[in-house]
Amino acid sequence: AGMCPLYDPTAILPHEYVEAFEKFIESGRQISQDGRDLVSCLEDIIQEDDRSMCFHIEVCLLSLLDFNQQLGTLLVHYPDYILGFLSTAIMNVQKKLFEQSPYLGSVKPIVSVRLKGASLLGDSVNKTCISSLRSADAGRLILVRGTVVRTGPVKLLECARVYQCTKCKFKFKIQADLDLQNPSISTPTVCRSTDAKTCKSNSFTCFENERETRDYQEVKIQEQVDSLNTGTIPRSVTVILEYDLVDFCQPGHQVEVTGILRRRWKTLVSPVRADLNMVLEAKNISILNSVEFSIARTIQSDKDQEFFENFWLDARESVLDKKMTIINSLCPQIFGMYKAKLAILLALVGGVSCKETNSVAVRGEIHCLLVGDPGVGKSQLLKCAVRTAERGVLASGVGTSSAGLTVTAVRDSTNGDWALEAGAVVLADGGVCCIDEFSCVKEADRTTLHEAMEQQTISVAKAGVVCKLSTKTTILAAMNYRAGVIDLASPLLSRFDLIIELKDFKDRQWDKELFSHLVHHEQTRDMAADDAQQRDSPHSSRRRRHDEQQWNMERLRRYIATVKRKFQPQMSAAAEKLLSAWYQEQRLSAQRDAARTTVRMLESLIRISQAHARLMFRDAVSPEDAQVAIQLAGGGPDDAAVRSTAPWPRRASAGIRARGLMPALPDIANPGGAPPSQGSGCRPGRTLQALRRAEYAQRESSASIHLEHF
Repeated sequence: AGMCPLYDPTAILPHEYVEAFEKFIESGRQISQDGRDLVSCLEDIIQEDDRSMCFHIEVCLLSLLDFNQQLGTLLVHYPDYILGFLSTAIMNVQKKLFEQSPYLGSVKPIVSVRLKGASLLGDSVNKTCISSLRSADAGRLILVRGTVVRTGPVKLLECARVYQCTKCKFKFKIQADLDLQNPSISTPTVCRSTDAKTCKSNSFTCFENERETRDYQEVKIQEQVDSLNTGTIPRSVTVILEYDLVDFCQPGHQVEVTGILRRRWKTLVSPVRADLNMVLEAKNISILNSVEFSIARTIQSDKDQEFFENFWLDARESVLDKKMTIINSLCPQIFGMYKAKLAILLALVGGVSCKETNSVAVRGEIHCLLVGDPGVGKSQLLKCAVRTAERGVLASGVGTSSAGLTVTAVRDSTNGDWALEAGAVVLADGGVCCIDEFSCVKEADRTTLHEAMEQQTISVAKAGVVCKLSTKTTILAAMNYRAGVIDLASPLLSRFDLIIELKDFKDRQWDKELFSHLVHHEQTRDMAADDAQQRDSPHSSRRRRHDEQQWNMERLRRYIATVKRKFQPQMSAAAEKLLSAWYQEQRLSAQRDAARTTVRMLESLIRISQAHARLMFRDAVSPEDAQVAIQLAGGGPDDAAVRSTAPWPRRASAGIRARGLMPALPDIANPGGAPPSQGSGCRPGRTLQALRRAEYAQRESSASIHLEHF
């Protein structure tokens, strides 16, 4: 569609517009998801008891264009002129339905129109970013996407007054000038009587009970950073919410707004030059990062579900190789670091959150802390986690304050009202917040994360604003050692479910493989084919698997969304016994870390076990999942070296193994356990004892490659 409409709006008489919209409503052309047409929706509105409430009806622009292309095109290009006729048609249809069945209820005076389906109308309506808005778009219907960064208070907007002339008793209505930043209604100076004899009276009476008011709120949305080019500053626009759209969104929500772009004049002050801003009057708003919308957007068809099920049913690869395929798909440009990648994947998948009967919520989000030497790739892992998550925010600890992490109160320069502006953790609500250089955040500012990480809320008491904001956010933080230790206070350290220590060990063969991966990634396979010694080395075989077995980012993102939606793993008796025994042993150990061995550690073990069961595409937590949780949550720096390739544990505590709770080595044929009712990774009927001695020795040697550094 071009910038200029194909039709002249004045070529059609007003009553023809109303009749055309009435035919569209009564035609039944538009059917909602629950199978109802517009007439059924209006019947439900008529049956409501409260006439003072504001109701809405959704109108699909695609259905309107299919019914009458000229009518739909004019609505897109002249919404101010056409929407009034649509409201009149809705009122007329209500009256017809009420006359047919008076016992239904009453005709509702306020029924707003929600326009949907604008995302499929082309680039002239569907704007890619806020910075693409131009003056030529003013007065037209557009759609923009962004993140809510500020919400103002809900106000009462007076939009019209009714006056009566004291001389001729003529009643007339004066509308507020909504194009001003502070809309106001001025007292009339002359009678507006339409009689032949003009009344020159300037005395009027205002009818207080006939004032027209509506709920009014202004929010500020900022374009999403991931949709911008590098170096581009994100722009923002003010969105006006009216009637039942007020308080529909909160700071941190990613929204899709369909509305009319308007010019709004600032307050005129002499002799300052008049200035104006662009504002968007919302006609519909959708929250993109809600659970229902994220699942519907990520899982577009049943083909993804079928692919993932067939992936785990395929007996040509062991479960360990399938797990390595998923791990290799996260940040493939970094070679090795499989334990850190596994920890990030478990944080993205998350555990099962629940709410007890006494309203005490138990979080399911897994917080992860990467601590290590400089230059090992911690920042790249965080950036990849942000791109993989459905909703991610990346912040740097350098110069970051508590207000930048949580929320701040700002004063509106126009009216002096206070509003809340969201920080990084609030903006990442329902997603992942990655904080790099975490050690650079001041100690006093880090304490503001205590409530956000454990209670998943932020209590605000600033400038007379007292409220709580939701922060169901997964925290991924990265920091360097300070004087060889983790310089974090115990209350904050105990809130991290996973603490992965990354040390840059010196290994000549590993450094050679790492150099080959970084510099000669495209020629690595040809070089390995010519060099028999390099081809037969364990590191080279791992590198080939790293290159060949990986998914793209979109498939990995869909897999994470699938397992989060499909599986709610429950703890098995064997897994509970294993976690309980290990926790009790850690509590009684003389070398225990008091900052880590708290009740939070036991909850962390359960969350990590559930996340690993989800990652392995099953609905029950097995002892193998508990074993991985123990190694990830309780492993030391030697177990998490940069060159560590082992996602599976080899050693366990002697006390636990003596009680027979943990096997000495995972099942080689099925190291991670198969999904429920899907069998093992071997051919049916072949157990580990039935394998030939040579084949078992080969598999044990292959597994030891993954376990050597744990």
